[in-house]
Amino acid sequence: MPMRWQGEYYFGQAWIAYRGVSAENHLHAHAAVQLIVGSQVRMTDDDSYDDQADGWIVCSGVRHRIEATGLVTILLIDPDAHLARSLTSTSGPKAQIIPMPNDSVEKVRATKELECVADELESPDIQFSGSIDPRLRKALAYVRTVDEKLTLEVVCNAVGISPSRLRALSHEQLGTPFSKIVLWRKVSIACQLLAAGASLSSAAAGSGFADQAHLTRTMKDTIGLTPGQTQTIDTR
Repeated sequence: MPMRWQGEYYFGQAWIAYRGVSAENHLHAHAAVQLIVGSQVRMTDDDSYDDQADGWIVCSGVRHRIEATGLVTILLIDPDAHLARSLTSTSGPKAQIIPMPNDSVEKVRATKELECVADELESPDIQFSGSIDPRLRKALAYVRTVDEKLTLEVVCNAVGISPSRLRALSHEQLGTPFSKIVLWRKVSIACQLLAAGASLSSAAAGSGFADQAHLTRTMKDTIGLTPGQTQTIDTR
C-alpha cells in the first residue's frame, strides 16, 4: 500500500503550513510561493531540472514535483505577502526553483510550533525596489474576502479594472496570472472545508467549484494532491 500524507497543517492569514510525512504528489503549479524543508528533498520540474537539497523555494507558477523521505515542513504563501516577496527577492529575475539558505533551513527545523514557522522566517526590514500597484493590491484584498462564486470577472467588476489589465499587472509584479491566484484562493477554501470534516460535494460547492470532479482536477493540478489525499492529513 502506498504511503499517505500524514501530519498537521495550519492556516495562517496569507499562508498554509504543513508538517508531516510526504508521499506521492503529481507534477503541479500554483500561484503560491512554496517553501519545503526536509532531508535531501528531490525537486524536479517539467523540463530538465533534477536536484536534491534540504530546503527549497519554488516561485509562483512553476511546475514541479517533490520527493522526500521522512518528515517535511511545507509553507504555501500568497505571492503578494511580504514573506513570499522576501524569500524570492534575491533569487534573480529568471530563477524559478531556489535552494534555501542554510540559516533559513535551520530556522524551520528549530521551530516547534507550526503556526510560528512563518514568523520565524519573516524579515520586516527587507525593502523592495517596487511596490505593488494599488489596483492589484485592491484586487488581492477582495479575493481574500470572498468564499464562493469567485471568478476573475467578479473580481474585476468589484474593483473596477479590466481583466486584461489585471492579468498584465499580476504577471508583471507577482510572476503569475491573476486567474491562478483566484484558483489558489478557491483551493485553499476547499482544503479548509475538508479539514473541518466537510464532504467532497460540500467542499466543492462551498469553494465555488462546479462539482466534485472539477475540484478534484483543480487540486491535482494546483497542489499535486487529490481531495482524497488531503483528507488523510490529521488536523491538530
